[in-house]
Amino acid sequence: SGGRVINNFEITDADVAAAAEFVNNSDGIAGNIRNSGTVTNAGEIASLQNDAGSFTNNGGGVVSGTTTINGGTVTNNAQLANVDIGSAGTFTNNSAGTAGAVTNAGTASNDGTIASLLNNAGSFSNTGTISGAAIVTGGELVNEGTVIGTIDVFDGGLLSGSGVSGGLTIGDDGTLSPGPGIQTLAVNGDLTFGSGSTYQVDITSTGLSDLVNTSGQ
Repeated sequence: SGGRVINNFEITDADVAAAAEFVNNSDGIAGNIRNSGTVTNAGEIASLQNDAGSFTNNGGGVVSGTTTINGGTVTNNAQLANVDIGSAGTFTNNSAGTAGAVTNAGTASNDGTIASLLNNAGSFSNTGTISGAAIVTGGELVNEGTVIGTIDVFDGGLLSGSGVSGGLTIGDDGTLSPGPGIQTLAVNGDLTFGSGSTYQVDITSTGLSDLVNTSGQ
């Protein structure tokens, strides 16, 4: 079924079909939302399961429970709790957006603030702030922003970019590759390469190369 529903009061759970649209305005309160269509939120939602279509969390919007992205796209301009992104999901946390712990196996980017990151597969691009730790056990973290906590990379994970992090550990089957191009990573702590780790370095014909500046060991 299709059509458009606008909520300015309170509803329980809602299932939004592919041809349907749900608008939760600033006074709106909604329960658990399952979406395959088009949803915008400026009020409060208990939790979100996005299977397809698009969900946009606008200014003032809050999803107080877990946001699960099995498919489609979720764009956050306000406040989300924990976010779990599947292999077919896309998540964009814009500069005004905040989110809790993010687990990613799809395609995700952060220009705002998230609490922590577990990247199991896919790609995650950070130009904002990760206030806790980042763990990369698969896929790629491109850090052009700041990870205040530590970064641990192993089990096929890749860290690239030119951003700042706390202590950095590249473990077994993990790869550190600043860039693309000649870039410098900054580590506010210790840098550790474990057994089976890889450091990929770009070197130009004039002798320029990637660097890692660390304040620790």
